Amino acid sequence: MILDYQMPEMNGELVAAEIRKTNPRVPILMLSGCLSLPESALQLVDEFIAKGDPVEFFLLAVQQLLSGGERRKPARADSRHWEPKQCA
Repeated sequence: MILDYQMPEMNGELVAAEIRKTNPRVPILMLSGCLSLPESALQLVDEFIAKGDPVEFFLLAVQQLLSGGERRKPARADSRHWEPKQCA
């Protein structure tokens, strides 16, 4: 499952929590343009990619999820072409 943190009806944390309740084995990759996400949201997902990170980060995350690789700590690249936004 690939989902964004900010969505119109509910945020990605709420969606991820619901997915974990109904089918905890579904791998979840969360994307966000936010400067930082709540730790509670990051605990629910298997991978996190910041919008603006190199596409290779996204491809590596998808590959790891599909191969059943270990969870990693969310990382953010130094993307000079991208300006993160502050999210509430």
